This record gives sequence, C-alpha cells and structure tokens, in this order.
Amino acid sequence: MTLKYLFVAINRATRWVYLEIRKDKSACSAQAFLKKLIQAAHFKIQNVFTDNEKAFTDRFSSMGERKPTGTHPFDQVCQAHTIEHRLIKPRRPQTNGMVERFNGRIAEILQTTRFDSSKDLRQTLLNYRDVYNHHIPQKALGHITPVQALKQWQKKRPEIFVKRVYNHAGLDTYKEIGDKYMAKNKIELSVSRDDPHVAYISLPKHPGSGTPGIVSKQVRLREIIKDYKGIDILIDFDKDGEAIGIEIVG
Repeated sequence: MTLKYLFVAINRATRWVYLEIRKDKSACSAQAFLKKLIQAAHFKIQNVFTDNEKAFTDRFSSMGERKPTGTHPFDQVCQAHTIEHRLIKPRRPQTNGMVERFNGRIAEILQTTRFDSSKDLRQTLLNYRDVYNHHIPQKALGHITPVQALKQWQKKRPEIFVKRVYNHAGLDTYKEIGDKYMAKNKIELSVSRDDPHVAYISLPKHPGSGTPGIVSKQVRLREIIKDYKGIDILIDFDKDGEAIGIEIVG
C-alpha cells in the first residue's frame, strides 16, 4: 500500500471526531480536509486549534518564527468561513492532547489489524470513526457518546448548529464488521456451558480449546486498573507472558 496521512479533528465540547486519509501532508491536503470538515460538522466552526506543521501554517520560515501571513491555504479557508485559527505553542504537542490520545487508539488498530488494501484501511478507520461517535460512551462526557452530547448541545444552543444531529441507524453493520475483524485476526467468542453468565474471548495467541496447561497466569482487571468497579474480567497469559484469552463473569 502507498503511504497515507491521517488528518483528525475533534470537537472539544462533545468529543465528536472527523477524520480523513489523504495522500500527503501538504498544505493543499490540509486545506481540502478543512473544507470537508466544515461540510461534515453539525455546528458552525468558530475556531480551530492546530499544531505548527507546514500543512497548517507559515508561522515558521527559513528565517525563523514569524507572525502567520494569512496567505497560507489553510488560513484562507478559515478566513472565508470566519474561523479563528489558533496555533499551539512551539514544541508543546501535549497542548493538542485530545487528538494525540485519539491517534493512539488509531495506532492500536493499525498495529493489530492486517489490511488487504488501501481501501480496506480507509473503510476500517471510517467505521471506527462512526463507532466512536455513535456508540462509545466517554467518561469526560458523563458516560454518553459524542453524538448524544451533540444532541444535548443542539437543544441548549440551537443557534450554533447548521443541521440536525441524528443517531446512527444501529449496530447491525458493526456486528458484521466485528465478525469480519475477529475472523481475520483469529479471535473467537464463546459462552461457558456450565454458566451462561461467563463469556470467553480467545485471542490470536490462544492454541485452541481443550489444550491442557495453556494458562500459566490469570490476572483480574481490577488488579491492574485502579478504581475499576465493573464486572469481573480475568486475563489469561501463557508461559511466555502472552495474553491468550479474556474471561468475563457477568
């Protein structure tokens, strides 16, 4: 596959995410991404906060740091839509930590998934974007999804929205995607024959059910995650320290 670049935008108030894969990290690609973002957003974008990459700003030149000229392609789109363009402080990438954390999630997908083509990669990331926005509750939002947060904001501040926020049609499509992902990565789900309240996830390194002595160590999730109060989840490890399965006790 040819090298691709991921552009990501996150709304701070709702954690709503928009992303696109572009062929390069040029100013033209950043400009095109912003135009698509404006079209996709349910709300009027009032400001954007970016890093100091050349794709977003001409703040830095061969002569050193300077005030942005306003002629950069990204800034031109901002000016056309009355959007304030703010830049993070130089050498302070943690300022844009929300995007960095989301990119960490994307990195996990890239590391654990084999893609058959660029199209497969793109579709997987777009599917994850939709799942993230519609079906993954965020602790920072009071355990609701970004789309649910958008709907709450639309009720409170309808004047800042440009189109109605809708819930996704449902999870059926994602079940199909999940089945395909698990089959490709050799992940199996099962329910205990003795207790229907116990489910088991066999991970890719699992040698198969019925293999004696495969579990060398078992660790409870609440032992490694501070303040976890949820259902009992146990992670199985083999003799080499590889995670091979997850037991979920309802």
